[in-house]
Amino acid sequence: MIWIAWRFQRSVVCALALVALVFVAATVFLGVMQHHDLASYMSAPCHGQQPATPGRGDYCGELAVKLANVNMYATYIRAVGYVIGPLTGGVVGILALASEVDNRTVRLAWTQSISRTRWFAAKMGVGAASVAIILVPTAVALSWWNGAIGDRDIFKSETYGIAGWDLVA
Repeated sequence: MIWIAWRFQRSVVCALALVALVFVAATVFLGVMQHHDLASYMSAPCHGQQPATPGRGDYCGELAVKLANVNMYATYIRAVGYVIGPLTGGVVGILALASEVDNRTVRLAWTQSISRTRWFAAKMGVGAASVAIILVPTAVALSWWNGAIGDRDIFKSETYGIAGWDLVA
């Protein structure tokens, strides 16, 4: 029964896993760049400020521009972080039950030697495992990204939903 439940969901789950993998890779890459630029800007000689009289080869100004250019991706990372959890859960949930009822394959499954409760548990178990496999690495990457780019406050309003295990829940 579990194999049949997986067979119906595998193409969509694999596609969602690929999207999540690309997102995790982009988040880690941009997070490393953001952290490096932020650490460079906060260290000597800039100390997080631009000098009052910029000179030739304005090092602090160039670092501030690089940091601003990389930080513009933070909005996109947060937006995808807010969307990926409900999207994954919704798509896998719809596939788990609605497609079975729509195709009327539930009637075939229920006429076999499996109970309706066991059928439901198998469908939900495969869906929950798929969602966990997709969203746990995404939650870990987003939590690391939130800590790497700023003041590590996961309770700020703009990072609350994507920091920690909120995404998986």
